[in-house]
Amino acid sequence: MDVAIILKHLDELLNECKLDEAQKFLSESLNEALRIEDYLSAITLYNEQIGFFRDGGMFDQAIDSCENVIDLIYKCHIENTSEHATTLLNVANAYRASGKHDKSFEAYKKVKEIYDNIENTDPSLYASYYNNLSLLYQEIEDWVKSCDCQRKALEIVQKQGNVQRIAISKTNLAVTLIRLGKMHEAETYLNEANDYFTGLTPSDFHYSAALSAMGDVMYYNKKYEDAIRYYEMARSETELHMGKNNFYDIITENIEQAKSHLNNCEEINGIELCKRFYEAFGRDMIHKNFSKYESRIVCGLVGEGSDCFGFDDKYSMDHDFGPGFCIWIDSDVYDEIGTALQKAYDLLPKTFMGIKRVKSSQSNQRTGVFKSDKFYKDLLDPDFIPKSNAQWIGISIEKLAAAVNGVIFTSTENEFTDIRKHLLEHYPQSILLKQIAQETAIMSQSGQYNFNRCLLRGDVFTAKMCFMKFAQATLKCCHLLEKRYYPYYKWLFKSTNNESIKELLMKSEKLPICNWYDDIIDPICAIITDIIRKKYNINTGDDYMDTIARELSDTSDSIMEKERLSYEIAKMEFAAFDKVQNEGSRASCQDDWDTFSIMRVSQYLTWEIPMLKQYIADFHNAEISGRNPITEKYAYMMSSTAPEKYDDMKNKLPIPEEDTLKLCDAICEIQVEWMEEFAKKYPKLSSNARAVHSYEDTEYSTSYETYLRGELLTYSRKMLEMYARFIVSLYKAGKNIAFLTMENTVKLYGYKSLDEAEEKL
Repeated sequence: MDVAIILKHLDELLNECKLDEAQKFLSESLNEALRIEDYLSAITLYNEQIGFFRDGGMFDQAIDSCENVIDLIYKCHIENTSEHATTLLNVANAYRASGKHDKSFEAYKKVKEIYDNIENTDPSLYASYYNNLSLLYQEIEDWVKSCDCQRKALEIVQKQGNVQRIAISKTNLAVTLIRLGKMHEAETYLNEANDYFTGLTPSDFHYSAALSAMGDVMYYNKKYEDAIRYYEMARSETELHMGKNNFYDIITENIEQAKSHLNNCEEINGIELCKRFYEAFGRDMIHKNFSKYESRIVCGLVGEGSDCFGFDDKYSMDHDFGPGFCIWIDSDVYDEIGTALQKAYDLLPKTFMGIKRVKSSQSNQRTGVFKSDKFYKDLLDPDFIPKSNAQWIGISIEKLAAAVNGVIFTSTENEFTDIRKHLLEHYPQSILLKQIAQETAIMSQSGQYNFNRCLLRGDVFTAKMCFMKFAQATLKCCHLLEKRYYPYYKWLFKSTNNESIKELLMKSEKLPICNWYDDIIDPICAIITDIIRKKYNINTGDDYMDTIARELSDTSDSIMEKERLSYEIAKMEFAAFDKVQNEGSRASCQDDWDTFSIMRVSQYLTWEIPMLKQYIADFHNAEISGRNPITEKYAYMMSSTAPEKYDDMKNKLPIPEEDTLKLCDAICEIQVEWMEEFAKKYPKLSSNARAVHSYEDTEYSTSYETYLRGELLTYSRKMLEMYARFIVSLYKAGKNIAFLTMENTVKLYGYKSLDEAEEKL
């Protein structure tokens, strides 16, 4: 029998905290060793069994194993050997744990005699002897002798430099020092011990003793919340390695005792439970074992489930509730450490603060280690990072709510947080208006129209159905108006922030149904209508929700059409830009569609739709006649940036009429003033843009004024007049196109506002 292989597998089971499997495997292996009369292997396995039964609080079984192994020692004639002493040390510990103190002292005495009679006994054996004897003195509350033994043990292991044994010895010594009232010295030793124990994976089962002792120190210092925190961690570690033994029960009593000193013991929700679990075990595990990748690891709790929304209660604990958290890493990091990180996560305690996570078939999809992009793809499939309008519309809004809920526990960032930020920006304006229009239309149809008709027919049941459809649409509308994704219907009411709306809906529980329209439906419609009018400048005087819905839908269509035309122009211009011949090599910007499209679309999104259509028609007409408006634009600019070169080519350009030049100058004067105003308010943003004035032009740097004039000179007369009227209308309205354009630009770059962009530059 290869006992080394058996012990290796046993350690694997214990490290994975598979206690039942470990007990069965150990018993079967021992029986097999006895059957084939491999007594030396049997002695080794008996020793393992003694420790297993002792740590698990199964003292009768431990004593039986003690008696059996001692008989076997004498049967094999290896008494008074180091093997005999090692066995006796285990026997002494079992007697101690079971309360048989006299027999324990007798066994310890025999161990010392054997060690003293063996030449060159390994000092570590003496250290183990003193450590274990000290525990017996603790049992009989002889703290002075216990302390003396532990100091001897610590002195030995410090000379040897074994960090694990040093940590264990310091923990044992601290427990005794606490009893002697030497709290400061005890706390110092415990901090040193925990520097070793904290974050180990798999964790060392001695960690529970160090945590419990630190809880005692905090309790003595009347830091009861800290005491509870350490006791809770100790209890989790104890159950993980030894089950619910007598030490587990003692720690539980200590927790209750500490809680009795607090005025109010809070009831925490799932997110807070998981955050504390992460802080207790997860953070240190990652720091100790994966520090190289720590800055790229994001932890938190996000996804499906009431606990992720913060809506959990006692009825939520039947599945997928309890301590646990998500770890998100990018694909390249996952390829390197994903498997190891998941294994380390799986080795964390299964119970925390007395709560064990109840698993379901979906459990592995809700906590553990995830690839950043796959997490979202599984949640939002098929388009997990929506960009186009079609992609946004194609994703269930309830899934979007699950994608951005919860709490992130770390301050680190990776692809996961990038995607989360993108989703938190909410729908594009056009899609948002469509969604609001859809819900207001349902409010109109179910509440303002069909509800009363059903009552008039005497169909009360269907009237109630209409009211519930109205209520659901109202609550969804409340979320959308706050730019929030609404959750699954059963959490819709709880998730709504508008208390006035909720109070009105709750009236349905007390008022007779005949009063619902006047006292609930009509006031709610008035509130929603007022919010929409103020928020989206809807000026219709009609309070009928269907009219509001049509106005919102038309505005949405207009925005979508403007976006479509703006991108159509950008693509059209980019194709023409590609054909522009430069002196020397091709310009790098001619291959940069992303930057080009943002710059051009930002400008065109400020225009009116007829202007966009006119510009497209003019551009196509120019191309049909063999002209390239982009080439002409850059050529006109050269009148300021490179006058001599411009003189050589101006005869090839359309010659603008005098009144056209004057109109262009007037427009430039207004827009330059606007750009000066923008530069004054946002100096960082303006420093990344062109210089403002033509007098700042060089051959290699074109100002905003020169660029604008060159662009205006390519417009047809009709287009120029439309643009001029547009600029005048903005001027009269007190609006500034520089602000409007740059606001579009920063939003397309992912900022929420000009102020945010200015701050972050």
